[in-house]
Amino acid sequence: GIGMVHQHFKLAPSLTVYENILLGVEIRKKWGALQTPFIDNETERRRVRELIDQYHFQLDPSERVANLSVGQCQQLEILKMLYRNVDILILDEPTSVLTPQEVDWLIENLKNLSKSGKTIIVITHKLREIMALSDSVTVIRHGRVVGEAKTSDTSEKELAQMMVGRDVELSVTRRAEQVGEENFSVRGLSLTERGVPILRDVCLSLRKGEILGIAGIDGNGQTELIEVLTGLRRPDHMELFKDGKPLSGNAAAFLAAGVGHVPEDRMTRGLVLEMSIEDNLILGYHRRPAFARRGLRLASAIRRFAEQERTEFAIKAPNVQERCSALSGGNQQKVVIARVFSENPDVIIVAQPTRGVDVGAMEYIHHRLLDLRDGGKSILLISADLDEVRSLSDRLAVIYGGRIVAEGKPDTWSDMEIGLLMTGGSLAPEKEGTA
Repeated sequence: GIGMVHQHFKLAPSLTVYENILLGVEIRKKWGALQTPFIDNETERRRVRELIDQYHFQLDPSERVANLSVGQCQQLEILKMLYRNVDILILDEPTSVLTPQEVDWLIENLKNLSKSGKTIIVITHKLREIMALSDSVTVIRHGRVVGEAKTSDTSEKELAQMMVGRDVELSVTRRAEQVGEENFSVRGLSLTERGVPILRDVCLSLRKGEILGIAGIDGNGQTELIEVLTGLRRPDHMELFKDGKPLSGNAAAFLAAGVGHVPEDRMTRGLVLEMSIEDNLILGYHRRPAFARRGLRLASAIRRFAEQERTEFAIKAPNVQERCSALSGGNQQKVVIARVFSENPDVIIVAQPTRGVDVGAMEYIHHRLLDLRDGGKSILLISADLDEVRSLSDRLAVIYGGRIVAEGKPDTWSDMEIGLLMTGGSLAPEKEGTA
C-alpha cells in the first residue's frame, strides 16, 4: 500500500499512457474461464480512462509517453500509484521540472488526494511549496530529525533556519551594476538528430559582468545547447566567438580558452564516481603545472588543493580520498562546482547548479555566482527552477522547442507569463520581448 514517485521518472517513452500504468499488472484476455497470455488492450484503455476521469487528470490513455510534457509525465507517475490503490504516496522533489502552472495544478490535486483519505509524503527543499501544500513538516539535517511543526505555526524563514542551523538568505537578487563588452556569442546555432530539428537558429550573446538566464521545461533543447557550447557535441551550423575570435574544437580546447562548465547531470557528465574527491577536483585540469610535472602527479600539491576546496565549499566527507560514489547528491554537486569555480574561467556555463542541494548550499552557490559576475565574469545560467533563474539573471531568455522565443529583463513578465512562454504559448505583442 505504499507508492513512490521518484524525482527522475521511471517511464517507458515508447509505450502509451495506459501501457505504462498497467506495466507489470496487465489485464489478460479470457477464453471462457481461462486466462490467455494476450493483453486486453481495450479493457486496459477503458480502466485507465475511468481512472483519469476520477481524479480529473489531463491525459490521453493512448498517447505515447515520448510525446508528453514533463508535467504530464508527473501526472502519469502519480496515476501509476493510484491504479495500484496505494494508501501512502511518497513524492521526491515532485516540482523540480514543472512550470508554475503545473506546480499549482499538482498542489491542488495532491490536496484533493489527501482529502480523499490518502497520506501524502513530499520530500522537497522548496519552502514555498511546503507552506502551500503540507499540514505538518519534519526537518532533517545531517541524517537527524532536528524539528517538527504544524505548517500553520511556522514560516519559510524558520524552516530554513532549522534546515541549515543558522539564518539563511532565501532569495538573492542583486542585479549587475556595471556590464562590460560582449565576450561570448553564438549565432545561427542549428542541430538536427535523426532527421528531427533539436536546436533552430539559436542566437545568444554574453557580456562581461552579467548573468544571462535561460528558462525552459526540460527537454526543449537545453541539454544539447549546453553540450554544443562546451565542445561536447557538434552542431549542423554555428558561429561561436570568444573575445571576438572564432572558437571551435573539442572540450579541452574550450577549457583552454577559459570556458568553464557545470554540467546538468553530475552523475554522467560531472564526475567519475569511482574516483576520489581529490581526483575529481582536478579532472580536465590535471595536466596543469600545479598538479603534474613531466607527466607525473604532484600528489602533495593535489592533496593540499583538494583539502582547501573541501573546506571552502563545505564538502562533507571524512577525507579527500573518499570516493565520490559515497557522497550525497548535494556534496557531489559541490565537488563539481568547486572544480569549475576554482579555475576562475572567463565564461561559465552553469546548468542546474543547485539541483539536489540543501538551502544553505544553495545560498552559498548563488552568492558565489553573483560574486563571479561582479568580478567581470560572463555566466550563462540554465535552470529548471524558475525562482532561481529569475532572481539571479540580469537578462532572461525563454527556450521552447529548440528556439529562443523571448528575451528581456527578468521583471518583464510574471511567473505565469514565463510559464506560458515555456509551454509554447504567446503573450500580448507588447509583452513578448525580442525573439
